[in-house]
Amino acid sequence: SSESTCTAACAVAGLGCVAGAVTSTADCAAAVDWYLASSARRAEIPASPGFSSWQPFDVCGVEQAGNEPWGRVEKSMDTFCSSTPTGPYQAMLTCKCTDPVLDTTAPSLSNVLGSQASPSAVTVTGTVDEASTVYCNVAASGHDHTPANVKAAGFSDSVSSPGSFTVTVTGVSGEGTKSVACVGEDSASNLGATVSSGPDFLFDTTGPTVSSVGGTHSSSTADISGSTDEAGTMYCVVDNTGATVAPSTIKSTGQSTAVSSAGSFTVSVTVADVAGKSVFCVGEDGVGNLGSTATGQFGTPPSDISLSATTVAENAAQGTEVGTLSTT
Repeated sequence: SSESTCTAACAVAGLGCVAGAVTSTADCAAAVDWYLASSARRAEIPASPGFSSWQPFDVCGVEQAGNEPWGRVEKSMDTFCSSTPTGPYQAMLTCKCTDPVLDTTAPSLSNVLGSQASPSAVTVTGTVDEASTVYCNVAASGHDHTPANVKAAGFSDSVSSPGSFTVTVTGVSGEGTKSVACVGEDSASNLGATVSSGPDFLFDTTGPTVSSVGGTHSSSTADISGSTDEAGTMYCVVDNTGATVAPSTIKSTGQSTAVSSAGSFTVSVTVADVAGKSVFCVGEDGVGNLGSTATGQFGTPPSDISLSATTVAENAAQGTEVGTLSTT
């Protein structure tokens, strides 16, 4: 039909149509062979047709003209950009399209930023200017990141359009300052020639140090106090004196309080009796580093209380000393 033009066919692939004829019959034969062997061949067209006995148009393809059977036509490769032959005629014709515009530009990254997510992982965020796979890696400060080794590390995020990306880098170790770098690769395999680096950041592998732990007991409540050298969550339990209580056990079974900065803390634990008991506490910082167990005692209640005198003169003035209170 008049609507079946090469302009429309080329546009399906995002290409333009090139008007004119290509006179190489070898190119024409190759194009027809490809079509007949492909899944695009219509069922009613034979896989190996002979040449058409009636060839009314100067075309290249497979045609059925009038009452003739399907046959090959290998004259020239006329490209019908804006019109096609019409009438009692149907054909599969070749079209010449413009060459594809090749993408040779790698993705561009910006706003790369790394931050510690756990004791052994870092979250890297940023933006990319096209759909791509973004690779990131983390190493010690001053490390020579290259596109090849960043990609080889294998930590990536595939984004389907321009915008933000998030890559999680695992297996990070070693306390200190870390560097972060990323590189993008698009669907045309364009890998950035240089990496995009973010600012160095501190990687912490040490949990809070808890000290000066002790407790007091009243009724069924033990008030436990102590000090921490950094912000975090403090966990405490009451257990037998001399027991070994693992930090993870204290965290999973104890009571807790959040501390916003280094300094003192207090945790209340419900316990009926503290005879033969001690206090066990541990701290966890904001990225999940759990410290070591700190142990303390409950305050000892006074004993052997005595008063040096138990009487006072009758009509003695208000405030007169009765005696001296002593205890051990």
